[in-house]
Amino acid sequence: MGSNPIRATSLERMLGNYPSTAVPAGRPRTSHILRLMEGEQVLVGIAQIGIVIAGFAGLLGSVQDRERWTRAEWVYLQTLVVASIGVVFVALLPFVPFYLWHDQQLSLRIASGLYALYTFQVVPRRLLALRRARAPRSAYANLALAPVLIISAVANVFLGSLALYVFTLLVAIFFATTQFRHFVIPPGKVRGTGNPRHDATSG
Repeated sequence: MGSNPIRATSLERMLGNYPSTAVPAGRPRTSHILRLMEGEQVLVGIAQIGIVIAGFAGLLGSVQDRERWTRAEWVYLQTLVVASIGVVFVALLPFVPFYLWHDQQLSLRIASGLYALYTFQVVPRRLLALRRARAPRSAYANLALAPVLIISAVANVFLGSLALYVFTLLVAIFFATTQFRHFVIPPGKVRGTGNPRHDATSG
């Protein structure tokens, strides 16, 4: 029994590797319309992780006594939400240019450039928020990852690498999840906090 040349295997669909016989003679080749982006499942999976982190942030805000939170703790929660939602957005962003032009490398370059701009303007605002909240020095440690995010995103503007793009997103996920430590570890045991319940509005 001969194989049907019109039907592609699931692997061929995923990789976009259609045989030339898949398009009948005299008909325009439209296989690129059906082609899936390489690493699509990985990017969607990362977006789902970002949604889960954002959901935990909402749960965290609902189960804890927010009336006793310091201004710094509000900044931690905001940073957690901003970082996790940013991961969701950036993980899905390459699909927009990809399904417009069907060029994966170009899509990753565009998405990386937009993420670099996003990170470049978010980090100073987070630093300013921490300073206004008089957050302890330990709160600034996680922001040391910001240069890694910016450098890798800018580098990928030129490379258009899926591996580098995924690496950048993983660093962003790590940055988001580290914000949880401010709510899990007792404040008095976080280095540099001083008073366990120091009100950042006083003084």
